[in-house]
Amino acid sequence: MNKLLNKFAGRKHQKHASILGVAFEGGAMTAIELHRREERCETGVMLRQTLSQDILSGNPELLGAEIRKILEDAGVREKKCVISLPLSWVYVIYQDIPEALPESDVDNYIALQIEKKLPFSPEDVVVSSIHFEAAAAGRRAVIAAVPVQHVRSLEKIMRASRLHVAGMALGVAALSGGEEDVFGVSFFAHQDGLDMIIGRGGKVYFIRSFPGAVSLEKEEPFVDAEMIIREMRITLGRLPEDIRAGMKSYRILGEARLVEIFKKELVPLLSRMGLEFEDKKLLACGIEVSQMASPQTCAAAMNTLFGRPNHFEFLPPAAGCLEKLMGRISSRRLFWQAAAGAALAALAIIIFGVQALILGRYERKWSAMEPDVRRVSALQEKIRKYRPWHDDAIRSLSVLREITKAFPEEGSIWVKSVEIRGMASLQMSGEAKSEKAWLAMLAKLRENKTIGDLKVSQVKKGDGVLQFTISFSI
Repeated sequence: MNKLLNKFAGRKHQKHASILGVAFEGGAMTAIELHRREERCETGVMLRQTLSQDILSGNPELLGAEIRKILEDAGVREKKCVISLPLSWVYVIYQDIPEALPESDVDNYIALQIEKKLPFSPEDVVVSSIHFEAAAAGRRAVIAAVPVQHVRSLEKIMRASRLHVAGMALGVAALSGGEEDVFGVSFFAHQDGLDMIIGRGGKVYFIRSFPGAVSLEKEEPFVDAEMIIREMRITLGRLPEDIRAGMKSYRILGEARLVEIFKKELVPLLSRMGLEFEDKKLLACGIEVSQMASPQTCAAAMNTLFGRPNHFEFLPPAAGCLEKLMGRISSRRLFWQAAAGAALAALAIIIFGVQALILGRYERKWSAMEPDVRRVSALQEKIRKYRPWHDDAIRSLSVLREITKAFPEEGSIWVKSVEIRGMASLQMSGEAKSEKAWLAMLAKLRENKTIGDLKVSQVKKGDGVLQFTISFSI
């Protein structure tokens, strides 16, 4: 059993009373108004109008106003629309899915292959994918990607034209036909070439484009039928055997003039490939193909009108009530966080501003007193330089007074020489009448706190006296 998975399958699809199908190709806009009548639909206004600007590079506001005026002049009042994207905007790849891969892991596997094989960054594209099972080739995935900038541009233009976008789908994929057990080929003829879709029972299995297949610049239109058949043979050779064998018929859709041109060139060649031309007069719901200049736009809009999902949907799902509520809460939280950050930044600016003012005031005070400070500093330097020559304490006399206190008053010890070295040390030589008197003097010197590092350099007896030499630091 064939199984298809749409990337946007989780989106809720509802029926609409009416819808507007819109397409942009060849510098023009096509619009088809559809109304639902139970299980059938009726067409309303149908128009095709050339636009003054390119839909992708033009100004969204001006394009939106222009589209709004075109629709109002045509009497279109419908606000909900479905945009049919051209195949030329879409990058399509095909991926085999391993047979042993569980069904629950298929979506993750496809997502991984999308990142590997698409020549774009994942942030730069909107991706939609389906997968199916073929008897000969197993499971395969069809992956379609549209530049996100294209989607955003269309959303801006639709907002400017006051239209609500209910869907944004690959239009030609909605043309996939064929009975449930028969693969069918649908060709869509347009001014830039030919698009081909292979499908069965409304499901898509293969899509490709033949750009430049037709030239309308000459008096007689030229169709490169040989190129189309050659590329078709190459394409069919890559398809699974059961799909290739199941292809029985084909149809050509599009503008009536272009359809006749392609029929004239392709029908004889395709009949040799075993394909039978199916001159189908009606689309689903009873709309005549001959009325449709853009049948893919009508088909995509009809799917949305009746609540059926399009196979390749590129409009991101709208946020639910809970998501909107969380977005508002997040926005408020972000607002308060931004306000708090701004307040902190303002406080920091104020603090640094006050600090700068204080520093500036002190710098001005310093500038005023700096000359006086320099003069005082110069005087202090001179004082430090000449202070040893102007000792108010008369240190040498003070040291001698402390030494004198250690000598006995009866004159039993006398000093012959005193040498003061650099006001840091002193050496003294003398004589004592007795050893007892000398030891008493030595003990008093050691007890004196102003004297340190006392050393006895020489002690000897001679001629009834005791000769000594001592040194200490002062």
